[in-house]
Order: sequence, then structure tokens, then C-alpha cells
Amino acid sequence: MAVTAGDPRGEVGLTSSEIASPAAARQPVYARLFAPVDIASLAAFRVLFGAIMLWEVWRYVDLGRIERYYVEPRFFFTYPGFDWVRPWPDGGMVLHFMVLGALAICIALGLWYRAGAALYSSSASRTSFCSIRRSISTIFI
Repeated sequence: MAVTAGDPRGEVGLTSSEIASPAAARQPVYARLFAPVDIASLAAFRVLFGAIMLWEVWRYVDLGRIERYYVEPRFFFTYPGFDWVRPWPDGGMVLHFMVLGALAICIALGLWYRAGAALYSSSASRTSFCSIRRSISTIFI
């Protein structure tokens, strides 16, 4: 970099050879992409996300929504191609929501975070695919 002639403020500008070099133009972008960043905001998001998911699972259990939406109905409007996905029989949906709650705790605490997030995502998706009428994804997303 060189000081441009005739610039009264003395700001640093690019020379013509630096403007022509694409590698030099990308260097600041790479430097910003790989610069160290404080992780506190990501950790706060993870904790908040896990706590909200745990709260939603608790609401489904506490308010009897599992029975109302997944156990009592005899007919489910399913997504095209997902007719084979049905609610678990004989209290399996309650167990399914308990597993969702345990995975939400793992996410909030950071325990086995990657596995917990992947399992939570697939379990919540399975719950959503059970019925279009009332899916958990409309609340969680």
C-alpha cells in the first residue's frame, strides 16, 4: 500500500499494481473470515435455544398436547411421501417427547452438542411429519 499523491487527508490508497492483483484484493476478506472471534454470543444462543426447546417440550407434556395431537386422533393428514410416518403407539409419543427434552438439555448444557443437535433435529422432524394439522415444527421454527 502506498500513500496516494494529492490526498489532503493523507489516507492510504491502493496503487495501480495492487488494484490489478485479485489476490491482494481478496486478502482483507480472508483475513476477516478467519480472524479470531469471541464465542460468547454463540454459546449464549446455544443455551437460549436449548432452554426454549426444553420449555416447548415441557408445555406439550404439561398441557396434554401429546395425547390431544398424537394419541387421540385416528386420522392424520400426512405430507406427500411421508404416509409411512405415524405417531408411536402405546405411550411411545410421550417417550419420544421425553427424549426430545433430554436432547434439549444436552444442547443447552453443551453436552455431546453435535450429536444432540443432530438427534434433536431428526426427532423433531419425525414429529412434524406425523401430521400436517398440528406439527411441532410450526412452534419450534
